[in-house]
Amino acid sequence: MTAGVGPFVVPQVGLTWGIKRSFIRYIATLPDGRHSMSDGAYLGETSYFTFPPVPSPDVPQVMRFGGVVRIGGHGGMLDLLIAEPWVEMTESGPILTVVDPTGPPDRTRRITLAELHPQDSGLAERQYTATLADAGSAIFDHHYPAGTELDTVVIQ
Repeated sequence: MTAGVGPFVVPQVGLTWGIKRSFIRYIATLPDGRHSMSDGAYLGETSYFTFPPVPSPDVPQVMRFGGVVRIGGHGGMLDLLIAEPWVEMTESGPILTVVDPTGPPDRTRRITLAELHPQDSGLAERQYTATLADAGSAIFDHHYPAGTELDTVVIQ
């Protein structure tokens, strides 16, 4: 008799994040609520968004991820863009930055979306609790103030 072995599950490589689950649930209730992913970002089986890793040559204090997630509703009045998230190590701690949504097509301007706080993590992943930064509040049209808790950011 041999022991049963379950299927091997390959971890999702990249930055996986639910953004803010209550916000995502709210979008799902809207008649025109929608989300789209592009440039390698995708929605996983657990309804969390994953952004693929991007090489960060000669910048060890920055973990870069690609992809774009756009969330909308209310006849276009709600339009949230999260593009190319990076985890940047600063003197005051890690932060999550994204392309400034007011700047496209220029993708060189970035804003701090969230402040990150490391959690105990395993060998294959890093987890960070996230709180909304001042500039990040603007992405949510100031419906959530700075300091609002966001979903945990997981990097594998």
